[in-house]
Amino acid sequence: MRYVQNKYASSTKTGLITAVSGFYSVDEITAAKSLLYDIFDKLRAAGAVPSKLKHRCINRKQVDEMQKRRVDTEDILALFGDLDINKVPLPVFVAADLQRISPFSPDVNGFQCQQVAVADGGA
Repeated sequence: MRYVQNKYASSTKTGLITAVSGFYSVDEITAAKSLLYDIFDKLRAAGAVPSKLKHRCINRKQVDEMQKRRVDTEDILALFGDLDINKVPLPVFVAADLQRISPFSPDVNGFQCQQVAVADGGA
């Protein structure tokens, strides 16, 4: 969650989805999603969340691991985005293991891939 919270304002949704789902494991993404929805439920119970926000945690059961990581990341970003737009105060997330912070900057990866393709004579 620290990575998403840190990069959210300066990245595109597509860039974040690619960076998060490509670096973190299914277990890490599922745990982050569960944590965010637990926080959301507590904030809603405390009256800090507008009643129009109706998110609920869906346990995705995709057969393909990459697809599950991607869809769960989309769920995280959808909830995070709605909380951000509605200015719902979130706790500051921290990284327990600095080795598990993605070294990739969202939105830069695609540009670097395009540079390589052009340098190799591709599109």
